[in-house]
Amino acid sequence: AVVSTQSTGENVKFLQVFATSLVILFLGEAAVGILAFVMKEKVREVVEEHMFDAIKAYRDDSDLRDAVNVAQRTFKCCGVRNFTDWQENVYFKCCNEGIESCGVPYSCCKMDLQVNLFCG
Repeated sequence: AVVSTQSTGENVKFLQVFATSLVILFLGEAAVGILAFVMKEKVREVVEEHMFDAIKAYRDDSDLRDAVNVAQRTFKCCGVRNFTDWQENVYFKCCNEGIESCGVPYSCCKMDLQVNLFCG
């Protein structure tokens, strides 16, 4: 026979704490979802602002660069609104004389056409 060292009352208390924690977590997630829906334009503005910041700092941080490349590949996009957004980056700006001038990152390229890191 198995002898329990805990009383039934302790088990009930633990279940109550667990259930209360789940309810609080659910209500928090619901509140965030409702706020995001109600304030979707503000959320859109903030996300776009951060995405433009990521474009500007693309060559400065390898982790950020990888995240941008993964996002562009996953969502099959180039830039925030379109490829001209990359003019915000000093390396891709057309007035720059570098090798990437007037270009876009390789993650903007169509995979079946890409033969190198410069879309062709």
